[in-house]
Amino acid sequence: MNRKHFFRDVFLVAVLILGHLSCGLVYAENKEVTFKIEYPQGEEVLDGLVFDFYRVADIEWDGTGNNPKEQATYLVKNVKESFASLGIEGKDVGYYEGEFTNVNNDEMSYQKLQEIASNALAIVFENEVTKTEPISTSSSLEGNVLTYKAVLPEGLYLAVARRSTKTVKTDYIITDKDSNNNTVYRTKAESEHWIYVFQPYLVFVDSMKSGTIDLDDSTIMTKYNMKVRTGKLKIEKELEAFSTYATFVFTVEWFKNYDAETGELSGMIDWKYATTDTSDLETIVENIPVGAYVRVTEYYTGAGYEPVKVVTVLKDGTIVQSDSKTRIGQDGSVVIFIDEENEEHIAKVIFTNKPSVPVFGYGFNNRFVKEDGHWTHIEEEQ
Repeated sequence: MNRKHFFRDVFLVAVLILGHLSCGLVYAENKEVTFKIEYPQGEEVLDGLVFDFYRVADIEWDGTGNNPKEQATYLVKNVKESFASLGIEGKDVGYYEGEFTNVNNDEMSYQKLQEIASNALAIVFENEVTKTEPISTSSSLEGNVLTYKAVLPEGLYLAVARRSTKTVKTDYIITDKDSNNNTVYRTKAESEHWIYVFQPYLVFVDSMKSGTIDLDDSTIMTKYNMKVRTGKLKIEKELEAFSTYATFVFTVEWFKNYDAETGELSGMIDWKYATTDTSDLETIVENIPVGAYVRVTEYYTGAGYEPVKVVTVLKDGTIVQSDSKTRIGQDGSVVIFIDEENEEHIAKVIFTNKPSVPVFGYGFNNRFVKEDGHWTHIEEEQ
């Protein structure tokens, strides 16, 4: 095994150990690190993805052996003050003797590297840590594969992915749970329908200027988890007049597809019940996928009430009335969306009902009288 194949073999091991997300040291030649992200076929491509780099420490040959190109142990040195709490000063990150050894040891195992990268990202989130600007970067998209390249000075770096439009840390650094239910730090990047959750990487950049070790594969196949972006639907009840207390019951169904030619909804995703009543005339249904087509039916119109009309309020404020008095969305008009500038702006439907029986007015004159030392309440109908 030569160093050329080190990353490939180590990466495969890391994937097996850590699951879908991987973490490890990446040995890059000529100071260039390449990240590749392969998006699922048929899904939207996340454009505008960039990587930020934070210099954690230097990497030094410890002087053992004849020279770095024949025999060397590489150590973490001069850890930056911001990252001192990581406790990695002097740790062994790899040994070279004709080939690079696996760094799977107690001090810098793959599991430990994953923990260190998460802790480093936590430091970045909680403190003001200066980024390292790459010497140069480039990005290209071929089909569903995004390639991002960065040229960096030698050293040990924390590399994190984010959307280029998100520059405030609270907008893209998040906490998540790993396979052991431990809290870990990740970054997120959102497309219209998906949330991509990326694990941070520790990147060892070494041009091997003192040696001639060949390494022509420094590509990191960046791993991620995908979560569906979800929005909300508000159901409002309007009464033309109040008759009596009542509960109103709705079925809410959401679908993946709407065919404008046939007027059919298809690919049902899920459904649930929702209720309002005369004391609380609105309810919000959460966790509906963004872009889903929703059909809402007033399943029970309330004792003493009958339906009048139902409308949906589109994202731009346009109001669309249904042909039905108890159902809306069959025409594809109710679509879940997220307003990036106003989170209170959500999809909304309004059902209007009126009393189904005449409403009569009456009242009571309440009196208290004292007899034999006790107060007695007398009600007289007026």
